[in-house]
Amino acid sequence: MFSVTGTEAQRLPLTHTGDLYWKTSNLTSLDVSDLNNITIKGVFPSSGRVFPGEGMAFDVHGNLYTGNEGLEIYDSELNRIGYAPIQDSISTRPMTIALRSPQQAFACNPTRPFARLFVFDTSDLRAPTLTNIVTIPFSEHNECRGIAFDATGHLWVTSNALIKLGLDPAGNITTSEVFQVARPPSWQPAFWVAFEPGTERLFWVTINENRMTVADPDNPLAPIGEVTDICDNLLLSPVTLAFSSRGDLFVSCGNVDGATTDLVIFRASILSGLRGTVHSSTLNPIRFASPELVGGGEIAFKPGVIPVMIDIKPGDSENTIKLGTAGVIPVAILSSESFDATTVDPETITLAGASVRMVGKASRFLCSEQDVNEDGRLDMVCQVETAQFLIEPGQSVAVLEAQTLDGRRIRGEDSVRIVAD
Repeated sequence: MFSVTGTEAQRLPLTHTGDLYWKTSNLTSLDVSDLNNITIKGVFPSSGRVFPGEGMAFDVHGNLYTGNEGLEIYDSELNRIGYAPIQDSISTRPMTIALRSPQQAFACNPTRPFARLFVFDTSDLRAPTLTNIVTIPFSEHNECRGIAFDATGHLWVTSNALIKLGLDPAGNITTSEVFQVARPPSWQPAFWVAFEPGTERLFWVTINENRMTVADPDNPLAPIGEVTDICDNLLLSPVTLAFSSRGDLFVSCGNVDGATTDLVIFRASILSGLRGTVHSSTLNPIRFASPELVGGGEIAFKPGVIPVMIDIKPGDSENTIKLGTAGVIPVAILSSESFDATTVDPETITLAGASVRMVGKASRFLCSEQDVNEDGRLDMVCQVETAQFLIEPGQSVAVLEAQTLDGRRIRGEDSVRIVAD
């Protein structure tokens, strides 16, 4: 039996939904901002060349990490900027990628008889290095397919079982638990795993079963719910999972053996009420297919930039800026129902290239929290250095860029009137 309610779970403010990327021999970007009108935005490389490697993960800045006999790093414009080769006598194949922090990346190596983890130092994106190779316990004679970090910093590995690992700073294993999921012995299931934003519920899929399981990570062998018959093919289906920042779940299907569905999307509001075993049609998912999506690709979201409202010189409708002076100009980053401006990191703020003034022996940023527009929400008001403005007379718009304390990028703009010194 099952039950579905219309109540949407409370969710944390996460990275604004960016493009969804599908990776096989090429990298395909999709605009999924409107789930009822999903479109293909582009294919990389466009010349028909192959985009190399396996595995895919984006950091909060939009840099792409992928495996190709080592770790390759591409910037947000898909220019390769860094590479760390793997020199190992057993295997140099990194299959899936997970980021522990901006300074450390993990890749899963599926080679038998034991699957292993490659650990990379990524503190310098242009010169990443392989720092450790670790054997995954309980993985004897089974491949490692998916890896993902939970909110507590544990790494979950998918093989013929779910494996939960505690790691020290160098990536060495300190604790391990295995959760053996009973499945028909004729199958050799390989899992993919993901954690739901906000609730941190554990989701996993199994190749050849066309099934998705939902569980509490503290008790993964007691499922909260299961969804059956997700894709319309039999082999390699479903393949991978990815959550959008809104909590919608995207499932990629192995589009072989006459299948017509590439992506199946379950809305967050429906997933929140999932209980028991449910046929996918009961959840009214969105199904998408395109000739551009081939081979049962891996999917991941590239973080987008959050658009915010700003007010330069609050109370001044002209926003006049006199270049070349040694003063400061106030700018307010406004909070809204979906964005808390007080979470912005003052160190990252630039307005037309100008940074926030620092004062005092402790080098404190000159910012304060005020309700500038009297809407009941605290805004952030900062004083930026006028002398640093990279703006010319005649320009009528100034752009603010910054990051929140948890790494989300924001952008806002306001009109200005520039006066030369």
